[in-house]
Amino acid sequence: MKKLMVLLAALVFLAACGGGDSDLANPAFGDVTLTGDALAPFEDPTADTAIGQPAPSLSGVDHNGEGVAFTPGDNATLLIFLAHWCPHCQSELPVLSKWVEENPETLGIDMIAVATGTTNARPNFPPGPWIEREGWTQPVIMDDEQGTAGAQFGLTSYPFWVVVDSQGNVAARTAGEIPEDQIEDLLSAVADL
Repeated sequence: MKKLMVLLAALVFLAACGGGDSDLANPAFGDVTLTGDALAPFEDPTADTAIGQPAPSLSGVDHNGEGVAFTPGDNATLLIFLAHWCPHCQSELPVLSKWVEENPETLGIDMIAVATGTTNARPNFPPGPWIEREGWTQPVIMDDEQGTAGAQFGLTSYPFWVVVDSQGNVAARTAGEIPEDQIEDLLSAVADL
């Protein structure tokens, strides 16, 4: 009877912790804190109303449970919002990882991946190991189960790129895969590369 009670207590604990969707050492989701106004949903890249608007601040944890924060105005920053199951994200992340590795001089621009759109019903769950396998060495923030961070930045499709200048304003947003030779063009909105 005592063993049964211990087993039941363990099952209740696991259910309270997420029911096995991810282990404690590799959380699939994180609590996120956002400050500032939400950006308009990204719809028209030729008339993006978010350009020039203050970016919200974002803090949370990475896939190892360590704290990560984006504070607009600290430095020019690229935020890339990725879904572990998205075929375009699966193609883009290794390209961006390789570009970062081959262009270390451009790392005057901070880069943060935001794992969002996360679901245990899709491939590469939890997203942390997938991100590591693809060679991403920059910080990662795990979005919450509702995708709050993605929504606050105006995410409408994956991958979603948000470039913020050193004054904390949105300099560029785009969605979809970007060829390696065009990454520099996107980042040129905030730096001379």
